[in-house]
Amino acid sequence: MSSDRRHLTILNCDIVNSTFYADRMDPEDFESLLTIFYETCKPVVESRRGVFAHHTGDGFTAYFGSPRTLGRDAQEAITCGRALIEALDRCRFPGGATVQVRIGIATGLVVVSTVNRQNNVSESFAVGAPLHLAARIQAISPPGRVSVDDTSYRLAERNFTFTDFGNHMLKGFAEPTHVWQVDMPREVEFRFDERQERLSPFVGRTREMAALDHCRLLAAQGLGQTVLITGEAGIGKSRLVFEGIERMAPAHSPLVFQCLEDLQNEPLHPWINYARHAAKLTSSEPLEMRRRKAGEFIDRTFPTLGRLRPFVLSLVAQDSGELHLGDDDTPAHKLDALRAAIVERIVEPDSAALKVVVVEDIHWIDPSSDSLLMSLIERASQAPVLMLVTSRKDKDFGAAGRHVTHLAIDRLNAVQAVSLASHMMQGAAIADTLLAQVIERSDGIPLYIEEMVRTVSETGRVQQLAEAGPAEAGPAETGPTENRQRGGVGLLPIPDALQGTLLARLDVLGESRQLAQIASVVGREFAFDVLAKLAGRPKDAVERDLSRLVDAGLVRLLKTSTETKFEFRHALIREAAYNSLLRRDAVELHSALARLYEADYPEMGNARPELLAQHLTMSGRWLEAASLWLRAGILAREMGSSIEALTRLDRCLECLESAADSREAQTMKMRCQMARGALINDHFGPVEQGAHRALAESADLAEALQDADAVVESLTSLAGVRFNSGDFPAATAVARRMIQYGARHGNERASAIGMVSAGMCSFATGRFNEARVHLEEALVGLSRGEGAESYEGHALVYLAFTLLILGNAKEANNLCAVAIEQARQRRTTELAAALGNSLYLLSIQGDVEQTRRTCNELQNLAEEKGFPMWFHQARFFLGWANAAGGDRGGLEMMEAAMDRFREAHELVEQSFFYGLLAERYLGLDLPERALENVERGLKLVSELGEKFFEAPLLRLKARCLSGTGDKTAELEIAALFDRARQLAIQQGAVAWR
Repeated sequence: MSSDRRHLTILNCDIVNSTFYADRMDPEDFESLLTIFYETCKPVVESRRGVFAHHTGDGFTAYFGSPRTLGRDAQEAITCGRALIEALDRCRFPGGATVQVRIGIATGLVVVSTVNRQNNVSESFAVGAPLHLAARIQAISPPGRVSVDDTSYRLAERNFTFTDFGNHMLKGFAEPTHVWQVDMPREVEFRFDERQERLSPFVGRTREMAALDHCRLLAAQGLGQTVLITGEAGIGKSRLVFEGIERMAPAHSPLVFQCLEDLQNEPLHPWINYARHAAKLTSSEPLEMRRRKAGEFIDRTFPTLGRLRPFVLSLVAQDSGELHLGDDDTPAHKLDALRAAIVERIVEPDSAALKVVVVEDIHWIDPSSDSLLMSLIERASQAPVLMLVTSRKDKDFGAAGRHVTHLAIDRLNAVQAVSLASHMMQGAAIADTLLAQVIERSDGIPLYIEEMVRTVSETGRVQQLAEAGPAEAGPAETGPTENRQRGGVGLLPIPDALQGTLLARLDVLGESRQLAQIASVVGREFAFDVLAKLAGRPKDAVERDLSRLVDAGLVRLLKTSTETKFEFRHALIREAAYNSLLRRDAVELHSALARLYEADYPEMGNARPELLAQHLTMSGRWLEAASLWLRAGILAREMGSSIEALTRLDRCLECLESAADSREAQTMKMRCQMARGALINDHFGPVEQGAHRALAESADLAEALQDADAVVESLTSLAGVRFNSGDFPAATAVARRMIQYGARHGNERASAIGMVSAGMCSFATGRFNEARVHLEEALVGLSRGEGAESYEGHALVYLAFTLLILGNAKEANNLCAVAIEQARQRRTTELAAALGNSLYLLSIQGDVEQTRRTCNELQNLAEEKGFPMWFHQARFFLGWANAAGGDRGGLEMMEAAMDRFREAHELVEQSFFYGLLAERYLGLDLPERALENVERGLKLVSELGEKFFEAPLLRLKARCLSGTGDKTAELEIAALFDRARQLAIQQGAVAWR
C-alpha cells in the first residue's frame, strides 16, 4: 500500500428519502433501483476523471484529483454533480419511482492510500476532514441541488454562478461552515492575475523593458540606478532581468546575488554563497583546501582587508574556529566593516564602465544582507551601476528609497498569453476550446500558462482533452491551503488554484515522482551525491530519474566545476513535492538525512549547525537539534547578527519544549535564555520585557542546577536590564537576591556584584549615603574576588559620582582617574565605559577643556571599535563643551545625541542629559527651549523615581522661569528654589546646595 498527502475535491451523493422506497417497494425492485442508480452514476463520475471510491447502500463518495490531477478538480466535481442530477432525471426506475439526490462537495487536504489487488487492479481510499465535510454539506443540501464549501466555491466561482446558502454549524465541526449552492455555468471570461517565470519566448514586457533601458542610460552616465522588480511567484521577474541584461550587453558580467529561502537566518548568505561559488568551494572538501581556495579568492577580490581577513576567511571557508581569532573588535563592528568592503568592491569608484548587479528574491533576504543592500543602493547612486532587485512584494527602503525605481510586473494580456501557449505547444494540434481553457485558467501568469501547457503536453492527452468539450474558466481567487507549510518550505502557501497544476506535474513522473519528493527534503538546491545516498538507490537509477525531472522542467542542473548540483526551478514546485509526503515519511527522510550529514559530512555541525539542526528538528531528535540551534545562535551572535541569532535561539527553545526533561536539557535552556536575554537587550533595548523574562528564567534554572557562575552572570545581566529600563525597585530586588545568594553559598563575588547593583540603584534614586556604603562594601569584596574587574570599574565610577555630590570632589576625581587607568590595562569596552562615565563628573564641575579632550578620545575609540552608545555620548558632551563658548552648533550635537538615546529607549540618566541641555540653552539666552528640556527631565524623574538630579532640575526650572520675565511666576520661582534646597539637604547632596 502506498500513501500520499494531496488536495482532493470530494463529492458525496445520497438518494433523497431512500427509506421511503425501501419500505414501500419489493426488495427485488429496490435492489434494481440501487443497481440502476450506481450503474448510472459510476460512468458519469469516471467521465469527469473522478474515482468512484465507495458506496453506502443509498449513496456514494467520489474523489477528484487522484491518482492524477489536471489541476481543476473542484470544477470537475461540480460539473459531475450537475451531470449526475441530469442523468438520474433521465433514468427509468422500477414502479415509476422518481429518484432525487443531494450532492455535497468539499475540497482540502487528505491522505490517499492505494492498495494493489490481484490482476493489476488497485483501489484507493482517502481519509481526512474534507470527506466528512462533504457528507455534512450533502445532508443539508436541498434535493436536486449541488452544494459546496467555501474553498470549492472560490476555486470555481468564475466557472459557475452560485447562491449564498449561509453559514451552518455542521455536526463535528467546531466553526461554522460557509456553504454555497451551484446555479449555472458561466460564460468563459478572460481574467488576469500574477505569477511565474521562464517565459518561452519572451512575450510582451515592452513597458518594463523601456523602463529598464531608461535606467540603464542614466546609470551609464554615472547616475546609478536601482530598480525593484516586484510580482508574485512566477510572474517573470527573473526572466525580465535576464532579458534586460542580454539587451544591455554590459562590458562586465553581471554580479548575481541570490537570496535563498532556507538561509534567511544566515548573515550575508547571498554574498557568502557568491563568494563560495567564485572560489569554487564544495562542502565535501577538506577544511584546509577550503581555506586555501577561500584565501585565494579573498586576496584577489579584497587585497586590502588587513586584520579583517581571518573573519572573512571564516565565513567563506565555513571555518567557525576562525570567528574567535583576531583583535577585540566586536563582531558587529567586523560585520559592518565587511559590508563596507563589499560595497566598495562592487561599486569601484574608479571604474567608468557600466556594472550590473542583480539581487534576487529579497523577500528571503537576511537582515545583515538587507543592511548591505541599503548601503549599496546609496553608494551605487553615485557610480555607473545598475542594480536590478527582485522580490515577491514591494519594499520600503527608507532613506535609500529615493534612489529606487519601483517596477511592478503586469499580467500578460490575452494575445501575449496565446502567443506563449501556442509556442510551447510546438505545433501540436489543439482545439480552440482547450487553448481558451489554458489561457483562461492561467490568468495571464506565465507560470500558470507554462505549467498547464506542459501538463497537457506531457500527459499526451492533448487530443483527448480537446474532445472533452468546452473549457471551464479557472478561479478568480485562490483559496486557502495549509496555514503552516511543513519544513519551512514556503514563504507563501500554494494557492488552491495552483495545487492541482503543480501536483499534475509531479503525477506524470510516475515512479520518478518519489525522487522529487526525496530531493524536496534536502532543499531547493541539492547535490547529486547527497540525493543518491539519501535515496539509497544505485547512481544510474538516480541519474535516470533526475533526467526525467530535468526533462519535465521541474529541476535544472546548476553549472559548477566542482560538484554536480541541481535546483528546483521554482520554490512552489519543491513545496508541492514536499507537501505530498506523509508526515511519517518526511520525518524518516529528515532523520536519514541528518544521519547522512553526521556520518559523511561531519564538518556540517560546526560549519552550518543550523542546517543539520533543521533536519534533526524535523526528525524529532529534539535534544540534539536544540544543541545545534544553540550553537548556531551563538555563532550568529559572534558574527554580530542579532536577528539571526535570536531566531536560532528561539528554535532551540522550541525543541527543548518537546525534549524529555533532563539536567542536560535544563542546562541548555539556561544557556539559551541567558544568551537570548543579552541579545534582546542589545538589539531592542532594556525596555523590551523579553530580555527580563529570559534572564529571570536563566537565573532560576542556574540556581536550580547549582551553577554558581551562571547564577551570578544571569542575575548581573538581569539587574543591568532592569536598572537601564528605569525599574529601580525591580533592579534593587535582583541586587538583594545576589547579595543573599552570596551570603548563603559563601560566594563573595556574587555578594560584591550585588552590592554594586544596589549602590547604583541607591544612587539613581537619590539615596547618596546609602549608595556610598554599598559601593565601598562592594569594592572591598571585589578586591578579594576573581573575574570581577569590570564590576570594579562600575563601582569606582559610581562611587566617584556619589562622593562628588556628597561634597568630596578631590576623592571623587582620584577614584575616577583610578577607574580610567585600570580600564586602560584591560579591555577596550571597559575603557569606553570609564571614559564615558567620567564625563558626568567633568560636566558637573564645569571642566570644559578636559571634557573636550576626553570626548575626543572616547569618540575615536567608539568609532574604531564599533561602540555606538559611547559614540553618541561623546558627541553629546562634546556638544556641551562647544556650546559653553557660545557655539549653537553644540546644541545641535546635543539634540542629535538625545534623539539617538530616545531611539534606543535609554531612559536611565536622560533626566541628567536634559538638565545639561537646558543649562546650555539658558547660557545662550533661550529660556523657553531650556524650560522644555527641564520639563522633560522632571517628567522622567516622576515616572522612573530617578531622583539623583532632581534638585538641579528644580533649580534650573526656577532659572528658566526667571529668564522668561514672567512677573506672575515669582512665587513659583521662590518655591522651586526652596524645594531644590530642601531636597539637597534631605539627600545630603552638598554639590546640589
